[in-house]
Amino acid sequence: MNDSHDVPVSDLRLDDRNPRLPEKLLGATQSAILHHICEQGTLGELARSFADNGFFKHEPLIVVAESGCFVVVEGNRRLAALMILLGRPEAEGLSLDVELDAKRLRSLQRVPCFEAPNRDNVHKFLGFRHIGGIKAWSAEARARYLLKEVEREKTADDPFVAVSRRVGIEKPAVRTAFLASAILRWGQRELGVDVAKMEAHDERRFGVWVRALQSPKIREYIGVGSPWTYAECEGALRRIRAERLREVVGHIAPAGDRSPVLDDSRNVTAYGRVLANEAARKVLRKTGSLEAARAIVDEAALPERVRRLAAKVDALGEEARRLDRTDDDLVQAVKELLGAAKALDGIVRSGS
Repeated sequence: MNDSHDVPVSDLRLDDRNPRLPEKLLGATQSAILHHICEQGTLGELARSFADNGFFKHEPLIVVAESGCFVVVEGNRRLAALMILLGRPEAEGLSLDVELDAKRLRSLQRVPCFEAPNRDNVHKFLGFRHIGGIKAWSAEARARYLLKEVEREKTADDPFVAVSRRVGIEKPAVRTAFLASAILRWGQRELGVDVAKMEAHDERRFGVWVRALQSPKIREYIGVGSPWTYAECEGALRRIRAERLREVVGHIAPAGDRSPVLDDSRNVTAYGRVLANEAARKVLRKTGSLEAARAIVDEAALPERVRRLAAKVDALGEEARRLDRTDDDLVQAVKELLGAAKALDGIVRSGS
């Protein structure tokens, strides 16, 4: 990378291949990208910092020369704030409610930049800084970045290992993120599944989606199974069942103002059990209630759960036989267990 030098803000462009952009904005106009970044509501603090301190010389933007201009591959939020403060044409209709005096405005017309020979030279830096480093991106942005990095390494012996070593996170985390992003991209491009809400930088929604894919039952339901290698993951995408993927995505990130069916990652296990049970699925589709569907699963599993409890009681009996003596506390506990068993027997018999 070359030494830092000042570049006019008018010569800088937002990166239309930025991993943090939603899929629909990749390759979009500068105005569309700028409006999107501004809508995320994260530029006010930057603008106030520029007003108070100017642009920090020790944190230059990282740029590459493309199509006769400099594209900012690291520092797009800072550039977006500058474009709005300086009144660039792309920023029409945008403001940050920060006042700058004439001297400060002049000082922000040119900012320090490191020019990289090409994008490849900054991939390693960006991966370490934002995936395993201290300035982490959102889970969705990390997943899309890792998807692209794995695809760049697809000819390696193990693409997941290659990316893992470069960005400083474990191989399973790379594979999980890759699969989470790859499924959504495949669903949108090949199956017509609307994933816009999942890609709307909603950290909670995407986090639940990633957790859902860790459930074997949910993966089996949508047709992915349990792929391990990069080649297996690629093959798994072609087995995805469109309607089932659409259903699961809709349960996590529904369109409009509807509440998600699966709103908490702690309910993923129960949700997977519901999907694996035909009767419970019908109830879920009819009522939209995970609790109602879960009750069906729990009722179906009740005999087996009682049998497991009986087995545990048998084990307790073997342990009790080895005791030298029995104290009053144990006697009382056994009485309580017997009472609970009799009560359960009465409930079951009365309902039969």
